Amino acid sequence: MITFDSYKLDQVIDDRIEQALNFGDVYGSDLFDDDGNVGYHKVGFNPGHLLDILQSQQQQIADLVASNSYLYNELKQLKGRR
Repeated sequence: MITFDSYKLDQVIDDRIEQALNFGDVYGSDLFDDDGNVGYHKVGFNPGHLLDILQSQQQQIADLVASNSYLYNELKQLKGRR
């Protein structure tokens, strides 16, 4: 009779997933910039690759931060004119 230790099997699967998602070890230190973001132009990825998606999301976040900062400053100036 074959039996499985489901806890051990779950642990092995969890370890494999953790190893697969440890991108710094896989791609090296050039993958991340000084802020901990996936660096553009240092490592190229195929469209749709998980790291390509992360790069796109990081760029969108950076653009939104810049836009919010601009709008916040504009609003402060408008309030100051009252």
